[in-house]
Amino acid sequence: LVRSRGLGDVYKRQLAGGLADRFDRRAVYVAAELVRGLLALGMAYFSERGEIGTVLWLHAARGGVGAVSDTAMRAALPTYVPSHELEAVNRRLGTLWSVAFVIGVLGGGVLVAQSSPYVAFVVDGITFFVGAAAWLTLGKALPEAHDEPSNASYASRSTEIPSTTYLRAPLALVHGAAFVLTAAHGKGAIVAPLAIGLLHGGRALGNAIGAELGNRRSMLFLGTPIGIAGVLIAVYGSTPPSNAAVAPIGAVLWGLGMGATYIFVTTTLQVEVPRRALGKAMARDTLAFTLAWAVGAITASVATGPCHLAPSSIVLALAIAALGAFGVLV
Repeated sequence: LVRSRGLGDVYKRQLAGGLADRFDRRAVYVAAELVRGLLALGMAYFSERGEIGTVLWLHAARGGVGAVSDTAMRAALPTYVPSHELEAVNRRLGTLWSVAFVIGVLGGGVLVAQSSPYVAFVVDGITFFVGAAAWLTLGKALPEAHDEPSNASYASRSTEIPSTTYLRAPLALVHGAAFVLTAAHGKGAIVAPLAIGLLHGGRALGNAIGAELGNRRSMLFLGTPIGIAGVLIAVYGSTPPSNAAVAPIGAVLWGLGMGATYIFVTTTLQVEVPRRALGKAMARDTLAFTLAWAVGAITASVATGPCHLAPSSIVLALAIAALGAFGVLV
């Protein structure tokens, strides 16, 4: 499931950047969210029929379309928000996302445990339609070339990829592995959804904390190391016979790192990259994140499956690689 979504994301990233830099970003976002809602309803229909393979294909497609809406949303924000307020608004959005995520994962876990995935998918699909309707109340977000940032050196180097676009990739590597490894040891039809919901609810709580972590410089230098440490703790606590009580602590730290790095990268790109190129810059950031995430997920799947390696040794090796890559980037 993780791999199907990740590959769907990768396929659409460059397309997302081109669309966001060519058309009204509000229209691109709304159209993508409507398609995602329909795909979620399709997942509900086929899950009820027991056609899990089709559900996975729809999930991959939904991930790809999500790449379009995510890129358009982040590129559109400077149209509605003055540059000096972007960091504060991104922090608020990060906190609101975390609250919604907690409600979603916990509510989804309860729905799956008490009823079926069908109900959870239907509710999920409806949320996309609600979000699209809310965005229609905003004005257009055209990718105009005016209102460039004061640091417009990027405009004269339009073919150069800003190094900032790679800064979320190291944490994404262990993030992808952790998704697989923490889910792999859930036991029982009822216990597993609730346990995973609680774990990622804790991650969302950390995400909210990370969104409020000091200034942007603190977010850069503290976010990734703290997030990697959190992943190590979460995976250790999720692997029998370890002490499961430490898993939520790790999840909070994991989310803290994710939230801090997201706010830093998003705000930096929105402030420093000219509006006409912002879609491509956001797409490259999420492409780097998704590729690293998919590599981590696939590595964990293969290592714990055919290779029968211990989860703790897998995530430790990936954590060392991630810290090394982070050191090179900064």
